[in-house]
Amino acid sequence: MSEREAPRGIDTSVAHSARIYDWWLGGKDNFAADRELGQKIVDLVPMTPGSARANRAFLHRAAEAVAREGVHRREHAQRGAAHRPEQPGGLRRL
Repeated sequence: MSEREAPRGIDTSVAHSARIYDWWLGGKDNFAADRELGQKIVDLVPMTPGSARANRAFLHRAAEAVAREGVHRREHAQRGAAHRPEQPGGLRRL
């Protein structure tokens, strides 16, 4: 597989967990170091890519269920949004 050019400031010689996860999911946003370490993990725990796909599917189902209930936005505490007790975890009903 030919390597594409990485965005400036990204060290593609060092594996990153997000890009390894992307590789396990069959994505394209990963590089040789990510695939090499990802494969070593798969060699130790062969079910890892399947588990990653199952996790992604669960997250999609959970997000759809929450959206059906009318919750469409989650504010992150790190962003500085004020916490309101009536809205646990920053979830807002729209």
